[in-house]
Amino acid sequence: MLHAGMDMHKLFSVVTVVDDSGNEVVKGKKLLNRDLEIVEFFKSLQDKLRVVIEAGSNWMWMTDLLDDYGIENVLCHPLKTKAIASARIKTDKLDSLTLSQLLRANFIPEAYKPDQKARSLRELLRYRASLVGKRTGIRNAIHALLARGNISLPSSDIFGKKGMEYLLKLELPPF
Repeated sequence: MLHAGMDMHKLFSVVTVVDDSGNEVVKGKKLLNRDLEIVEFFKSLQDKLRVVIEAGSNWMWMTDLLDDYGIENVLCHPLKTKAIASARIKTDKLDSLTLSQLLRANFIPEAYKPDQKARSLRELLRYRASLVGKRTGIRNAIHALLARGNISLPSSDIFGKKGMEYLLKLELPPF
């Protein structure tokens, strides 16, 4: 079996592949983050293969790609991977080598890898939370503006029906 460590970046990834004995089969190969190039590289190895990828901001498309082509992959928790996090010398090649060796020895601290449906729901929830946060900020700014002008409201719910009717008719003095 072969074990590949993949140090991903936005535009490229560096891959090191080791065999079961820890011998490097591929040393720090730089691949552009293009679907076809990555799949062709891994398929060219013609051996049972596992790939480890650090969980960063761009892991999702890579694991989906590898899954689609039947390439076994593991998502690594970067903060728990102390061998990389505490290394004094950090290069892409060393990181990919360390990942491949940790994978070979089954020392990878795995991160949770939700499926595409769960990720879509999470993204939807994050977006909603973002919108709610913006709405709250706007409402707080309106409250502050009214407080600066010492404007009292006839309604307890400023953003209810009566409060909104009042706000629409309200002329604010220049501050």
